[in-house]
Amino acid sequence: MNGLPQNAPGRTITERQAEAIRLRAHRLLDWSVVARIAKVDRGTLYRWRQTPAFQEALSAEMVRLDEESREKRTAAERVAWDALVDVAGDQHHKDRVKAADSILDRIGQVRGSSVTIDGTVGVAALSPAELAERRQAALERLTLAIETREE
Repeated sequence: MNGLPQNAPGRTITERQAEAIRLRAHRLLDWSVVARIAKVDRGTLYRWRQTPAFQEALSAEMVRLDEESREKRTAAERVAWDALVDVAGDQHHKDRVKAADSILDRIGQVRGSSVTIDGTVGVAALSPAELAERRQAALERLTLAIETREE
């Protein structure tokens, strides 16, 4: 099998069609380039594109790739977020204030989520001015805490 969804009996995808689908599903190549790489006549590729089996398989592969991409992006965001939190929480890290500032910037970017700034007021309830004010106050508290520990 070619790894792509097989349709109803009589409506399967050939290996060559599956290759064309894989090439096109990434949305990086136009159909003429797909035809050349897959070593298929452009007219043949055009006829394949008109069949329900090909259309369904292409659509399913595009959905699968989008979901895979979304999952990878979410995982990368979690790793980056955890790294920022680790640095901000390390009292001896030279970039602690930068990490805290970056976290606060990102909290502002997820406006409307359930993230809270101080455990009492959700981000969605804050105006941009209030958010900037709280961000500045948090930076001042972090800076003071770091300076106090360094003395």
